[in-house]
Amino acid sequence: MRIERHHATKVIISPEDEDPRTNAKPWQATMDAKLIKALGRAVYWQHLIDTGRVANMTELARAEGMDKVRVHKILKLARLSPSIAERVACAKGPVGLSFEFFMRKQLPDSWEEQEALIAGLSTKFKSPEPTTSEPKHDGRKAA
Repeated sequence: MRIERHHATKVIISPEDEDPRTNAKPWQATMDAKLIKALGRAVYWQHLIDTGRVANMTELARAEGMDKVRVHKILKLARLSPSIAERVACAKGPVGLSFEFFMRKQLPDSWEEQEALIAGLSTKFKSPEPTTSEPKHDGRKAA
């Protein structure tokens, strides 16, 4: 078992997550529960706005008892590419993909750019490859 740090939280990566026989990627880990909840809220809130049940974000923030800026940051999750949203919902995202990540980062409008941003996380937090270097000799003969 390994503990990886990403932003303000730590993620436990179990040996099964790294077992090549299970086909799991070494960067897969348990998804941040706050992120899954926020994604659900964002989709629901966007539905409320689209159907006209709330007029705008200000009214939504007032109804939810939250600050308008926080509602805006959560609501941007509704613009996630479908493949990223599905990975979040199925807890299959890379280490580093957390609620805090989306609250701090500017989310690109383009789904391709979003995919590139998330792909960057998976390479950033990959396990280092084991090195198999031979011991160096200093040229002296053993006595």
